[in-house]
Amino acid sequence: MLAAALAGCGGSSSSRDTSTPPERADPPAAAPLGWSRLVNGAAGFSLSLPPGWTNRGSAGGSTLVRSRDRALAVAVSADRSRDGAGDPPTTYVDRTVRNLAGYRGLSVGRAVAVPGLHYPAASVTAIGTFRRTQVRQAITLYALHRPGSVTYALAVFRSAKTPAARYAPYLRILLRSFRARPAQV
Repeated sequence: MLAAALAGCGGSSSSRDTSTPPERADPPAAAPLGWSRLVNGAAGFSLSLPPGWTNRGSAGGSTLVRSRDRALAVAVSADRSRDGAGDPPTTYVDRTVRNLAGYRGLSVGRAVAVPGLHYPAASVTAIGTFRRTQVRQAITLYALHRPGSVTYALAVFRSAKTPAARYAPYLRILLRSFRARPAQV
């Protein structure tokens, strides 16, 4: 459901422009004690998951990660289209968040660079009511970019009533652990 919302944003294509050089795999980051490593071969990434967090892949290669308490979801996808390979992260998140489907009254913040990650990155926040459930959600969309190859979109969804600080330490480690690898077709 959440991954499907992100897939409709123009940011989840796994088709590859054959004129670009082949991707290389970056070694996975060391997972903190008690955390597990998630590897998605179809989309081409790895990341660390906190204890008790779950993940589920989709046929399109995206992954849905859920917090232990199920109050937070992270939809992760890879975009190897021309936009994904070429757009700067701030442009990418700005365009993608404005195309999120299924929200009423979506209020979008300004895209900002996210320092300290393994790849050039940006984020943008938004808040709106998810039509299907009528739940007001806080959304943070991250774009991690490998110039000339791929942009990974990580869309974080939580109830607007749930404080962001509850998950901030976990998300910080998850984002810092994110590593790219070639997609397995």
